Amino acid sequence: SPRTLDMFLDEGPIAYCCAVPLAAYLLSRRNGLRKSIILGSAMCLTASVIRSIPILLGQSGRATQPWLVLALAHFGQTMNAAVAPLVVASPAYLSLIWFPASQRNTATSIANVANALGRAVGFYLGPAVIDAAVAARRGRNTGDGSGSAAFDGSGDDRATVTGMDELLLLEILIASVPFICAVCYMPNAPKAPPSIAAMEERRSHTEWQSCGQAFAKLAADTRMCMTQPSLLLLMVGGGLQMAMYGGWSGVLTPALTSSPVSLSMKQVGLLGTLNTLAGMSGGVLTAVLCDTPRFNRSLKQIMTVLCALSVLCFGAMALAVPNPFGFILRPGGSPMSYGWLAVLCTAAGFFRGGLDPLYFELVAEEAHPIPAGTAGGVLTFFYHALLCVCLTLPPALLTRWLLVLMAGCMVVSGALLGLAKISYKRSTQVVGSSKF
Repeated sequence: SPRTLDMFLDEGPIAYCCAVPLAAYLLSRRNGLRKSIILGSAMCLTASVIRSIPILLGQSGRATQPWLVLALAHFGQTMNAAVAPLVVASPAYLSLIWFPASQRNTATSIANVANALGRAVGFYLGPAVIDAAVAARRGRNTGDGSGSAAFDGSGDDRATVTGMDELLLLEILIASVPFICAVCYMPNAPKAPPSIAAMEERRSHTEWQSCGQAFAKLAADTRMCMTQPSLLLLMVGGGLQMAMYGGWSGVLTPALTSSPVSLSMKQVGLLGTLNTLAGMSGGVLTAVLCDTPRFNRSLKQIMTVLCALSVLCFGAMALAVPNPFGFILRPGGSPMSYGWLAVLCTAAGFFRGGLDPLYFELVAEEAHPIPAGTAGGVLTFFYHALLCVCLTLPPALLTRWLLVLMAGCMVVSGALLGLAKISYKRSTQVVGSSKF
C-alpha cells in the first residue's frame, strides 16, 4: 500500500540518523576504517539474507504469512539503511588517512560518487534481472507442455512469477563480495602516513583507550562542530542541498509525465540516468581541478560558481514544467523540447554533483583538528535530518513545489556558503611522509 511504501522510505533517513553516532565512534578508534568497512559489509550481507528468508516459505507460505514477509522486509531495510553512515560519512576520512593533500579532493570525490554508481547499476540491474527471470520461466513453462497454469504460480511453490526471488539471491551474492574482500584483506592505513595531518589523526587514536573516553571525545568534537559558526553554515547548506536533491529526484517522474510536458516513463528514466552520470562526472572532474596547485585553496569560490550555475539549470527546469506560479517557459512559443530538458537535466546534475565531495572536503578543512570522520558524520546527519522533514510533507505538495524549491535551496546553500569564513586549517599542514 502507499502507506507501507512511505514507511520504507522513512526508515532510511531515520535509521541513518540513529546510526551516525556509531559510525563516528568507530572512525575515532584505532583501525576504525577497517572496523567500519567490515561491520558495514557484514550488516549489508545480513540484511540481504534477512530479506531473502521468505523464499524458503514458498509462494503458499508467503500468501498465508504476509505479516512475516513484511516484518522481515522492514527489518532488512532498516539494517541496510543503518549501514549508510559507516560508508557515506567516511570518504573525507579515507582520503586523509591514505592520500597526500594533493590528491585528497579526488580521492574523496571518487569514494563519494561510487555510491551513486552503485545506485545507477542497481536501477538497471533490478528490472533487467526480473525481466530475464520472468522470460526464462515463461519459456520453461510453455516449453514443457505445462501451459499457463504453472506460470501463474500454482505449479511452482518455491518461486514467484515476478522474478524477485532471483533478484534477492543475486543481491546476496553481490553483498558477499565486499564482505569477503574486507575480511581477507583490508588494511586500515598505509605504513607511513602521507601527511602531517594523517600522522596527527593516527596519533589521536592512541591518546584514549576506553569506550567512555572515546564517547566523551566524540561528544566534545560534535559540540565543537555545532558551535563554530562557519562550520555550522557549511553543514546546514550542504545538508540542505543534498536533502532537497533527494526529494527532487523522487518527484521528477510525476512532474515531467504530466501535461503539458507529458514525457513517457522511459524518457524520464533517461533524464534521471543522465543526471546521475553527469553528477558523478562533475564530482570527479571538479575534484581533480581543486587538487591542482592553482585551485587547491579556492574550494569556496569554485563551489559558489557551481551553486550559481545549478540555480540557473534547476530554475529553468522548474519553469519548463507545471509550477505553482502558473508560468511555463515556452521558448519560441512552444513547450520546451525534450532535447533541451535533457541538456538542462544533465547540466544540473554536473554542477550540483561537483558540490557534494567538495562540501565533505571543505567541512574537513574547517573542522580540523576535529576528526574528519566525525565532521563528515555531522554533515550527513544534517542531510538525513532535513530529508526526514522533506519526506513528512504531503506528496501532492512535494510534486507541485519541490522542483521550484530545489532551485531556491541552491540559492540558500550558496548564500550560506558565501557567509562562511574558510581558513583552510588542514591545508596548512606540510605534506610528505618522508619527513616522518
